[in-house]
Amino acid sequence: MVAGVLLGIVLLVAAAVVVLTLVRTRPLPGAVWLLAPGIPMVIAGVAVMVWIWMTGLQPSATRSRWSLLRESRGLYGEVFRGVPRGALLTGGAVAVVFFVSLITASPVVSGLGHPLAPTSHCAYRVNEQGVVTCTNQATYYLAGRDDQRYVASWFALACLVGLGMGASGLVRPGRAD
Repeated sequence: MVAGVLLGIVLLVAAAVVVLTLVRTRPLPGAVWLLAPGIPMVIAGVAVMVWIWMTGLQPSATRSRWSLLRESRGLYGEVFRGVPRGALLTGGAVAVVFFVSLITASPVVSGLGHPLAPTSHCAYRVNEQGVVTCTNQATYYLAGRDDQRYVASWFALACLVGLGMGASGLVRPGRAD
């Protein structure tokens, strides 16, 4: 399944970016170029996984797929139904790690802001919730590193949800493939 492979690749690259930004004190050079292939890969992969999940829903003769969604037992119960317990626990543990990474790299929590391009008056500018300040080099690099980790964590969480939905759609009993 190509969509699962694409999401797996994005997930591994996002995990590598998260780990590398945790052990380095500077942002990864050229990491912004990962967004060009990463964004379409995540969008296409998650869209295909949602389609697989939707086709895995087995409506009765009198109920549509949409009514199954409206009457579901909740998001967790319907989206990941049928996925083996070990895979759910592993995916959940990985999701918690990425969620903690996301929260701790958030500009609001870290208080470092976003790095901005230098000007003639200040080489290391950061934008912290709308307030642009001049800062030292170390804080500037930490802000850039946290920005990269924040984006990579979002990518990883999107991939995990997409892979979980696709797995749920594939393991449904009675799937007609």
